Amino acid sequence: MAEPCIGSDFQTLDSEAVNPEKINGMKTVHIGMIGAGWAARNRHLPALKDISDASVDVIWSRDPANAAETASDFGISGTADTWEEIVDASNLDAVIIATPPVLHHAATLAALKAGKHVLCQARMARNLKEAIEMNQAARLSDRVTALYPPLPGLKGDGALCIIPTQNLQLVENPAEELPKKESVLGKWADLLLSAGVNVLLMHTRWLDDFETAAKFVSGNFDIFQRLEARIGAVVSDSLQRELGTPGRIILIGSSRHGFVVMHAMANNPDISAAIAHQPVVWFPNLQEFSGTDDNLIIMRNDLVQWVDRFPPRPLMIQTGYFDGRIGQHHYARLNSALADAYRRWGAEGRFKHDLMEIPGHSHDRVPESAIEGIIPWLSEQGLV
Repeated sequence: MAEPCIGSDFQTLDSEAVNPEKINGMKTVHIGMIGAGWAARNRHLPALKDISDASVDVIWSRDPANAAETASDFGISGTADTWEEIVDASNLDAVIIATPPVLHHAATLAALKAGKHVLCQARMARNLKEAIEMNQAARLSDRVTALYPPLPGLKGDGALCIIPTQNLQLVENPAEELPKKESVLGKWADLLLSAGVNVLLMHTRWLDDFETAAKFVSGNFDIFQRLEARIGAVVSDSLQRELGTPGRIILIGSSRHGFVVMHAMANNPDISAAIAHQPVVWFPNLQEFSGTDDNLIIMRNDLVQWVDRFPPRPLMIQTGYFDGRIGQHHYARLNSALADAYRRWGAEGRFKHDLMEIPGHSHDRVPESAIEGIIPWLSEQGLV
């Protein structure tokens, strides 16, 4: 029985155990790929193309269009409607599980039960109970099993992404349910987890909807500073618990939460980078905030006054080409001030304004290029 490679104490498998000619007596290992995200496209599949004795025959993704596109790009002959089809396929020898950790436990156990060799992408599991069960199943099997290792060290040696959101109140298990939701947030979670980034979802409070936020502000309650303090506490606690490494703490937020992450970054040096997707940059432009043009809370939290606090830390802002709801001129004002600040610091490459091919705050589908582009950009900045 081949010894599985698990946890932080990675073991080197015996070369005879992983020799393709020793696996089912075949010279070519036929593989099914479960997952078609960033790691599959940028790590697993390019590496497998260089191995003459490996053939990826079928791929599955929860997004069928993504599976079809990936299959076309990498010359994979088939796609599956469910990941279970890959596990049960009699013509396959092995599976690679390249999904977020939510599926690692179920797919690993099912694949081993079906007699498949298993390569599971890090992180191994969502919790210790799942990891123990996966380890036990591997040791009881005569199949080759391996955990695709991250960078050395599993704790305190990677990036942590904090995502402020109100969606936590919508699901019982965010880690399991959010990746299933057809939303920017769910896709972010998929991409970040696949890239080996720890993801922490944070309930914002006070900003669950614009109407409630407007009432707080009109009542002289500074929700922005309260949220900044709340994020600061989460960052501090995460660093103490070694969920991420100093210098690799990332914030991502959309719409009103896009403003929140920029506000927090401007006022907290422990935040290493931020991505603001269609951020609200001037609240009085919103119908819900009508009549607050001269509100002192809004005026003293104007992001433009803090543009010199951002560089040289990486910052990406994603906006539409004409946002009538927020007001494109407010975006232009802030982006221009930020671009000037980064130029003065000699850090132009650390600021990116991603102008998406949608009008703005609307029901238009966010371009996949804007969603998937966050990982290459974070990689360019040395954060993932």
